[in-house]
Amino acid sequence: MIRSLGEGSAPAATICSLALAAGLLVSAAGGYWSAPMNLSESEVFTEDASLAADSQGRVHVVWSEGGEIVHRHQLTEGWSAPMTVATGFAPALAADTGGEIHLVFVNRFADVDDVYYTSWRDGPGWQLPVNVSDGVERSSSPSLAVAAAGSRAVVWGSRSGDVDLIYVAESDDGMLWSSGPVPHAFGVRPKVAIGDGSLLVAWHGPYDVPGSAMEIYFSVRSNHQWTLPLDVSASPEVDSVFASLAYEADKGYLAWQENLPGGSAVLMSVGEAGGWSIPQKRSGEGPAYAPVVMVGLGGGHVAWTTEASVQYAGWSVSSGTWQTIEDVAAAQAGVRDVSMALGASACLAWLAEAAISNDDVYYSVRMAETTPSPSATATLTASQTAPPAVTATPTLTSTVAPSQTPTSTATLPSRWLLSLPIIRAS
Repeated sequence: MIRSLGEGSAPAATICSLALAAGLLVSAAGGYWSAPMNLSESEVFTEDASLAADSQGRVHVVWSEGGEIVHRHQLTEGWSAPMTVATGFAPALAADTGGEIHLVFVNRFADVDDVYYTSWRDGPGWQLPVNVSDGVERSSSPSLAVAAAGSRAVVWGSRSGDVDLIYVAESDDGMLWSSGPVPHAFGVRPKVAIGDGSLLVAWHGPYDVPGSAMEIYFSVRSNHQWTLPLDVSASPEVDSVFASLAYEADKGYLAWQENLPGGSAVLMSVGEAGGWSIPQKRSGEGPAYAPVVMVGLGGGHVAWTTEASVQYAGWSVSSGTWQTIEDVAAAQAGVRDVSMALGASACLAWLAEAAISNDDVYYSVRMAETTPSPSATATLTASQTAPPAVTATPTLTSTVAPSQTPTSTATLPSRWLLSLPIIRAS
């Protein structure tokens, strides 16, 4: 049975007393990144962190540890104390314009993994979770998006026999949900975005026959009709995995990890009238893993992890001009799973080793000033000491049974949201 705890009266606690210091900050062109802060500070192995910023610009973070979902958020004087939301794992956050924070996660009961939804507001705190997937096979890796009008969309992967399917569920109020599979969508780790009356979904799945490479697929629903999945990565000779999807002002943005022969890299493609652009490499010289992409604050933002660091690059959406790659954190062991939120500025959270066999959630925010004050100092708790550098190479652990997936070429016709081949949703 799922267990949910309300927002208790525990006193707010600041993670650390942090003043910005040049020696503890990572410089960046036109700004700098704050020193990594250990947000979870737990002796229990921490995983699956996710960030979101509410309508007041406050950052919220959730993660899973010991089979529970834990939440913290920014307060005027620092950060709230860690609060258990529910039992579960694989949490993902989103925010709306009305001050509500939305959360989906997976809970296991009687050997069945289901996707649950809940939401948070100042005052009442977290609501009782609602079962979204309702026993549809074994569910995994949920993602959600919230429209400006308040409608919610959740996607997840579901194992059916020896085939992995992508499911979607929608709700206007978070209580009543309608769900079903995305037609012809075979794969795992889906992402969802909402834009201009359309629902956009991306995932990675097999190209064709047994043993074939993974590709990044994209499908969009408009006027109750789904397009056939489009192979955006279009590189069947290598694996393309871990898609991240954003949508803003009639443009779609896809970033993913491309496992090239010389090492993995972060690639990106932009979808607009006329089709998807040719994928471009956005990471640096070394291996790069599992990116996250967002658009907002007047520009675009993408971040990823390397073998021992977190990196970030921004670009001008209007001109397409990219900025220099910035090091957010370096010399950390086991760096993985970066997440992003756009509050007053870009914020990142990721997992890294705080001790041997104990990962924690680290956090950094991009500061606008060109140079921090040389007189500033920083005080960190003992658990925030940067762990020793150890090479940790993420590996792809998801497996997907091969299936025949109808595909289109990587070039779309004009009116890219509406004019792909379509099939009517049930």
